[in-house]
Amino acid sequence: MAEKFIMIEESLNRIEGYDVKTRLEFTKPKTETSIREIPIPDEVVQALKAQKVQQARYKLFFGRAYQDNDLVFAMPDGKPMEPRNILKRLKNILNRAGLREEIRLHTIRHTFGTMLAQAGENPANIQKLTGHADVKTTLQTYCHSTMDDKRRAVDRLAGQLRGEKQGPQGPSSRG
Repeated sequence: MAEKFIMIEESLNRIEGYDVKTRLEFTKPKTETSIREIPIPDEVVQALKAQKVQQARYKLFFGRAYQDNDLVFAMPDGKPMEPRNILKRLKNILNRAGLREEIRLHTIRHTFGTMLAQAGENPANIQKLTGHADVKTTLQTYCHSTMDDKRRAVDRLAGQLRGEKQGPQGPSSRG
């Protein structure tokens, strides 16, 4: 089976220009650890295959005028999507889903890391997936302690002190 992943190699940033106010430019990410492979589930693979088919149609339509920047998501002519327009599209999606419109792309990344932490994922894996250079940053950013988390921790300790077998979610009685 072929490995299913997306590759993070560049960032698209708005740069102050000399001859124009600003321009979009591809740059290397902030750190070496920001360059990474992220495994993806089959549902994402299928959605990306459909996107690739649509891009192929655009390439045929635009012919030599198509600007192939090897992007997953681009304007129909291949140019990078304007970040402001991506945010507008995100707001429309959030609105249709009945979610708060002030959610930003970075909020989605934060939710990804937080949900992995809450699911008990190894902090080193979360660090690699989010591209942090230091696991300490990952822990400070995504590992939030809720009252339920604290209750489970105390219950696990109490079960351990009673000699109960410990599972990943807490104590279970010996049979």
